[in-house]
This record gives sequence, C-alpha cells and structure tokens, in this order.
Amino acid sequence: LRKNARISSCRIAAGAAVGAGCQLEGCSLGEGCKLGQNVTAKYTEIQANAEVGKGCRLGSFVSVGEGAVIRAGATVGPNVSVGHGCVVGANSALASSILLDGSTAGHGCSIVHAMLDFNAQIGAGETVSGTAEKAVEVLTRQSDAPSN
Repeated sequence: LRKNARISSCRIAAGAAVGAGCQLEGCSLGEGCKLGQNVTAKYTEIQANAEVGKGCRLGSFVSVGEGAVIRAGATVGPNVSVGHGCVVGANSALASSILLDGSTAGHGCSIVHAMLDFNAQIGAGETVSGTAEKAVEVLTRQSDAPSN
C-alpha cells in the first residue's frame, strides 16, 4: 500500500498493490491485482491479477474479472461487470453493462446498457448505447463460420 491512499472497509488479498492517492471504500482486491495512482473505487470487486490504470474511477457495484486490464483515465460503473481477460481502453466510459470474457473496448469508447459477447471488440472512439428497457447486444463476429 502506498502513502496517501485512503482505504475504508476493504478486503485486500496478499500481493495486491495500491498506488498513491487511491481512495477505496467497501472494495475487495484479489491476489496480485494492481491499482495505479489516484484510482477511486466504491463497492467494487477486483479479482486476482487484474490491473486498473492511473486515475480510473470505478463506480458502485463494479466487478473486474481475473487478469482484466482497465487503462488509465477510464470511468467504469455503476453496475458494470468486466469479464476475465477483458481490456478497457484509456479514457473509456462504461455504465450498466456486461463485458463477457475476452472482450475489448478501445480507447475513448462509450458503452452504456450493453452486453458484449465473448471476445467481442469495440474500436477506439466508438459508442454502443442501449436503454434501461432494452440493452444492446454486441455479438462476436464469426468470420470463420462455414458458408453454404
């Protein structure tokens, strides 16, 4: 744990690294996860070996899967699940969404009320937006599927 970090009511596993200036409340940090400087998180689960970059803001009820990477400056939450091995690009914004394992959201993306399928990819700067009543599903492209 680095100095100037403010931590309240958190469970921190062995080997977790918390950068200077982080503010954490009600969080669970898995073994070997890494938080960069000035990360803010409230009621968030960060699983083993996940990485959260400098200056990220993780809102309430966010889950970051094992080995996932959230790049610097991203805002994730509230109500977001980032699956195992997912990558969220720098300065992206995600809310009320689910990224299934292996999904990638490029730098500067905006994803709201959406579900990304396994290994789905959203390019840099793209917006994917649904509503609370009808979420958008982004399915994996199946270019390898046999044609008839």
